[in-house]
Amino acid sequence: MSSPDLSDDLFEAEEPWDPYADSSQQSTHTNQVKLCPLLDWHSERTYNESYMRYSVEWKVTVNNRAIMPKDTEQDVILVLAAFWSHLLEPKLKSFLRKKKRPLKSEDTNVVVSVTERSERDLTKRFDDTTIDWAIIEKQLLAWSEWYQAGKKLRVSLSFNYVDTSQSSTTSLGRVDKRGSTSTTRQMLAEGAA
Repeated sequence: MSSPDLSDDLFEAEEPWDPYADSSQQSTHTNQVKLCPLLDWHSERTYNESYMRYSVEWKVTVNNRAIMPKDTEQDVILVLAAFWSHLLEPKLKSFLRKKKRPLKSEDTNVVVSVTERSERDLTKRFDDTTIDWAIIEKQLLAWSEWYQAGKKLRVSLSFNYVDTSQSSTTSLGRVDKRGSTSTTRQMLAEGAA
């Protein structure tokens, strides 16, 4: 048996493969989902499937205790920085004003997750409420394949505050957690008298 004749003419006739000329590659490229920029967004508008949808779950803690139940914003398509500055941050500020307590922002914990069991969550901690939204958006976009396969994306936020009105009395140890003086202090005071 002889090997087939591989003439140079056969290889010269074929053009190099161009991934953008291949129609199957073009459809994959154009079907990529994205987040909606603020300039293209309107709250009353309905958006097609070219925009990625995710939910935002948020809560507020003061001195490591939740002071509100989790609140969920569903079907968010807006880029996260715009969602934060135009929708969520005003809600947070309004909620905190209603508390009428002197609170200081300590940090914000962010967890980005997808309902695909093989993927690990992205967990980040940021000082105050200064969040690097680009990191969070990058993770959401990295999971666009899972989103297109029907998996759900979620961003969970925990805004953590400390009550500054309690810090001076508790740091001195004058008052316990329930607001009364401790039994030990009372006994020591009676013994000294």
